[in-house]
Amino acid sequence: MRETGGALTLEVATPAGLAVRTEAYWVQLPSVLGELSVLPQHIPLLAAVNAGALRYRSQDGDQLAAIGTGYVEVGPEIVRLLTDEFAKADEIELDRAQQQLVEAHERLDAFDGPAESQTHQELASAVAWAQALVRIANEQSER
Repeated sequence: MRETGGALTLEVATPAGLAVRTEAYWVQLPSVLGELSVLPQHIPLLAAVNAGALRYRSQDGDQLAAIGTGYVEVGPEIVRLLTDEFAKADEIELDRAQQQLVEAHERLDAFDGPAESQTHQELASAVAWAQALVRIANEQSER
């Protein structure tokens, strides 16, 4: 993705607090309708976010992180991401992420309640988060 003039303020907030606040030249993340790419002066929007990869370019270069489900608010000069989970790529241990994925799948497979239940949704979200961790850890190791 090419840089344009100016920068965005990227804020990532989790239940634990503000995880990231930085200037970014572009931001890319997984919305429920597909990948969302944001450049400065983007039109305002509000979107639901899937677990997956958060990519952005800051003064320190290209950055990669795993995010959980949540919401993103975009304006011409800001991207605010509210997510239930966040981990920078260099903080993720692949072996631990793979084990977390196995355990999350086991819990989901063992659940025998309705797919519409809150419990099922939470278990499916845990699987999606663990998949994001594994994906990001693998991508980080290839860099």
